[in-house]
This record gives sequence, C-alpha cells and structure tokens, in this order.
Amino acid sequence: MRQRVIQLAGAGQAGRLVLLQDVTERRQRERLEDEFIGVLSHELKTPLQSLGTAVELLERKKNVLDPSLHIFLETIVEDLGRIRAVANDFVQVSQLNVRSIRLDMRLLALDLQVREWLRPFEVLAAEKGVHLTLKAPLDGSCLVRLDPVKFSWVLSNLLSNALRVSQRGQDLKVSVSDQKLFVELRVEDQGPGIPEETQRRMFEPYFQAAAADGDRSAGLLGLGLTIAKEMVEAHEGAIEYFRGEAGGSVFRVLLPAPGRPKAGESA
Repeated sequence: MRQRVIQLAGAGQAGRLVLLQDVTERRQRERLEDEFIGVLSHELKTPLQSLGTAVELLERKKNVLDPSLHIFLETIVEDLGRIRAVANDFVQVSQLNVRSIRLDMRLLALDLQVREWLRPFEVLAAEKGVHLTLKAPLDGSCLVRLDPVKFSWVLSNLLSNALRVSQRGQDLKVSVSDQKLFVELRVEDQGPGIPEETQRRMFEPYFQAAAADGDRSAGLLGLGLTIAKEMVEAHEGAIEYFRGEAGGSVFRVLLPAPGRPKAGESA
C-alpha cells in the first residue's frame, strides 16, 4: 500500500496526515481485470472447440479443395494454434494473476518471424486495397530472444490498428532492421495519425479516442496497445510512437539483441 506522509505544524503542535493514494481505485481496477480475464477465458472454450473440429474436417478433405484455398486453410490452422495457446494462458492467468503470463523465450530471427506473422494480414490488406510491404533482411540476421507466440501479439495489435485506419490505395509498411544496439521493428501507416492529447493515454487499458481528423468510427482501442506495450517491456524492450514525415503513424519497437544493452541503457 502506497502512502504519502505530510507534516503539518501549527499552534505548537505537529500533526501527521497520512494520505492513501489511489488504493481503492487500484484495487477496483485489478478486480475488473481479473473478472475480464476470467470471463474471456470461459467464453473462448466453446468456439475454440467448434473451430478445432471444423478445421480437422477441412484438413481431411484438403485434397478436394481448390489449391488456391490451401493458403487460407493453412492460415486458419496456424492462427487457431496461436489462439489456443493464448486461451490456455488466459485460463492460467484467471486462476493466478493477470500479469503472471509466462514467457517461453527462444533465440529467433525477428526478420524471419515477422515474415511468417504477416501472412494473414497480407490477405486482409489485399481485400481492403491497402499496399502492405515488408522491408527486412530475411537472412536470419536480426537475432533476438522472444516468445514467438506472445510477441506476435505486438505486431498483430499494431497491424490491426493500422489496417483499421488505412484507406484503399494507401501504404502500410513493416520493417525490421539491425540498429547495432538493438533490433528495430517498425510499423508505418498513412492514416490520420493520433492527436497529441491522445498520445499521452493511448497505452492505458480500454482507452478509446478519435483519430486526428475527429473520426471515432475507426476506434483506437487502448487494450490492444496496452498489451503491445506490456509484451514489449516483458521482453526487455521499448515501444514508442511518433508522427510520420508525411503524416500517419509510426510505431517503433526496440528489442535488445543477445549481448547488447537493453532498451533505455547507454552503450
């Protein structure tokens, strides 16, 4: 419990005032978080079982499907596996604490992982008429330590938000590069950007605000950005936002490579 102690002096007597800061609010927030995770983990079970059964049936009949549909089936299988992993973590967290998700850290090439994570978003971008491109070495040179399932949430949330605000014909760029001290992941869109007053709170849970042009229909959901921020920091990295040179939004994620300084440390 955090306390702030203020010394009061007057009429020859000293008084001591102890102010309890945000205790009730913090406990209420933690209770709501636990309830949210509990409800979500329960509600995920039934649809996941149905999806799993449907996917198994489709895989058995894969040979009679049009070859052009195989990529969609493979994407469904991969994403279902990721969702199941997330659901299992939610069940564990609902029984323990919302911040106790374990990370399965592995030494992996971020440039190659991002190529794999982009596949379902390439389909979504094509349907919306958005030009999604990746700039990365793709030679396995951008090595970092990460949990491949949980860190994918970072890119997923950033791309989901970027696609939501992008219009037909606009560019959505993802890049991975080795910046000597860190490996950088960058997501750039040509949307309306995020207003300055919103930038101060956009990583807060459940915060929702209008885009820079006042449009609330796109919706900037703080829960997704909160997850992204917490996951990045759990990987000892840092995430930052700034406006692009020609407008739009740029999210920059820095991850320490093995043997290099952590985000925020000097070389």
